[in-house]
Amino acid sequence: MSTADRAATTALPPSGPSHDVADKATPCGPAAAVPSPPPAAPSVVPAPPSGLRPAAEARYRQAEQRWWDTFGVRPVERWVELPGLGTVVRVLEVGEGGPPVLFLHGASGGATSWAPLAARLAGRHRCLLVDRPGCGLSPAPPRALRFGSGSGRRRADAVDGFAALADELAVAVLDGLGVERAALVATSLGGHFGLRASAAHPDRVERLVCLGWPVGAPGDPLPLTLRLGSMGGLLGRLGARLPVSGRAVHRTLKRLGIEPDALGPAGVAWMRALVNRTPTVANERAAVPPVAGLRGQRSEVLLSDSLLRRIEAPTMFVWGTDDPFGGTEAAEAFAARVPGARLCLVGAGHAPWIDAPQLVALTTAAFLAGHDD
Repeated sequence: MSTADRAATTALPPSGPSHDVADKATPCGPAAAVPSPPPAAPSVVPAPPSGLRPAAEARYRQAEQRWWDTFGVRPVERWVELPGLGTVVRVLEVGEGGPPVLFLHGASGGATSWAPLAARLAGRHRCLLVDRPGCGLSPAPPRALRFGSGSGRRRADAVDGFAALADELAVAVLDGLGVERAALVATSLGGHFGLRASAAHPDRVERLVCLGWPVGAPGDPLPLTLRLGSMGGLLGRLGARLPVSGRAVHRTLKRLGIEPDALGPAGVAWMRALVNRTPTVANERAAVPPVAGLRGQRSEVLLSDSLLRRIEAPTMFVWGTDDPFGGTEAAEAFAARVPGARLCLVGAGHAPWIDAPQLVALTTAAFLAGHDD
């Protein structure tokens, strides 16, 4: 599928294959929903040139759809113009009815990383899964948004620009889709974007669900792989260009506390295609300033108490007790800093919707519906 006109959708099952692990969750209390105003005019546009070789794009799309096929889902593809950011992004839409939910993926990821969760929520929600600028099939952001190493900007400018992008991206996508107000589901680097957007635009965020440790939260000493991956220079550029094998994907998942079997062969194949067939990793390095150094997470990206106190949307953290970036203690300390936030601890790693898909889907659906008592 190359444009929205050629995309198709199928009825979605209430749940897909399950790979749950032993888990536990804390009770989550109820929170009142806020009515949504009428939507604004949408800004959906034709697909831009991908910049990829046709064979590479075709192989990526094949791997992507094969993973969706394991859940019986064929998403609708849309291309959304973001005039304020000077770029367009690709959005996959799953589910035709229900309140809108915008999903924000993690670093060097893509919209399809949400397949196990979106497939389970689509019967109740309009799930909008965005490829962040430069990720998946979304084109690389314009030079003005490339704040990483090699841009020639001072580090302070890089961090300030990154914060501004995090504040505005979710709302820009909602504007482009003609959605006035939506819930956000986010993880890791996407969690940073979701928290900042909720603080900057409280009138646009219905509810917020953060899955796993978000960038900007204090945690355990960061894994060496993240610290090395955040470094600039030759090491970082070389890592962005090396092809990734299935064995390498398995090792990376293990470091994140994720069992590769939970992803399944089609999920692992999609991850390989994302890294090997698209410039996602290289684009992320150009657009995102280093969030960590050899000594750990940089202080400039930590989320302040004053920012977190501005979040008005009912918020829930679903946090894996085996998250290598921060476990139970980090989860409890960070969730307490967001006014009224709920915390659900799950026996999982950094991506709880992959390790415990059925539990996380039920917990998320209940919270989004306000039936979280």
